[in-house]
Amino acid sequence: MKETHLATWEKSQQHFGLLLRVREAATLLAMSERQVWVLLRQGQLHGVHPPGIRAIRIARDEVEALVASWRRRSVECNESAKAL
Repeated sequence: MKETHLATWEKSQQHFGLLLRVREAATLLAMSERQVWVLLRQGQLHGVHPPGIRAIRIARDEVEALVASWRRRSVECNESAKAL
């Protein structure tokens, strides 16, 4: 049986640390790794380069802030649609 996004999110809350790999950020956002790279290129997410590691990490709080901004935008769109 396929795991729901909520179950994946709950597992990730226990597993992932402060800095996320692109794959982990993609899991939290329920999107592909490619889409996370697009968000990084667009500046919607910012990469962190930990010393001594040739890789990019993404701060967990930044992923959570992005989701919060999407929620606000969604609520604003819904409210404006109701006003019409």
